[in-house]
Amino acid sequence: MIDLERCERAMQNVFVSGCPDRGRQSDHGGNGARERYRVIEEAIAGIQANPCLTMMGAFLATKIYAGFGDQRCDSQYGMTPRHGSIVFRVGRTEHARTNKVKLGSDEIYFLESARDFGSCFNEDKDKAPPLNLSAAIIALRRAEGRTAWLGVRLQGVDVDSHQNKDTGPRPPDGLRDSEGEPSHGKEDCK
Repeated sequence: MIDLERCERAMQNVFVSGCPDRGRQSDHGGNGARERYRVIEEAIAGIQANPCLTMMGAFLATKIYAGFGDQRCDSQYGMTPRHGSIVFRVGRTEHARTNKVKLGSDEIYFLESARDFGSCFNEDKDKAPPLNLSAAIIALRRAEGRTAWLGVRLQGVDVDSHQNKDTGPRPPDGLRDSEGEPSHGKEDCK
C-alpha cells in the first residue's frame, strides 16, 4: 500500500508529470516505457548521489517526435525542445529549487511509488485512462474534502417527519380508514 502522507510531503519538492508505463513505441523499434522508467531510475540515483544538487538546473524527461517514440530529452526548467513535445518528466518543484531543499528518502519513495503505480493496472492498460500518481493523490484528497463537506452538510439538515405535524392536503373521507388515516396502499401490505 502506498503511504500517501509520505508521497504528499515529497510532492512539495519533486514532481512527476506524465505516466511512466505509457511510453510510445518507436516506429524504429524502441520501447518508450523503458525510457520513462530510466528517467525515474536516474532521478533516484541522482538523489542518492547528490541530494542537494540533483535536478537543480534541469528536469529529466522524454519527448516524442515524428514517429520515433519516447526519446530522452532533459531540459532546463521553463524550456522545451525545438522538435517534439515533452511527454514525461521528473524534476524539482519551484519551491525546492528556490529554497535549495535537500532531497531524501521521502522523494525516493515517491518516485518508486510513481514508477510502480501505473504498472499495477496493466491488465486494463488499453482501456484504462493514463495514470499518474500525483494526479491520483490530488484527486483523492479533493474527493475526501468534498465528501467531508457533504457529510457535514447532511448532518446539519433537520428533517421534519410527516408524522409529527400535519403538512399538506388530507385525502378525501372516502380514502380514509376507520381511524382517519389514509387508506390507499394498505391493502397491498397484507
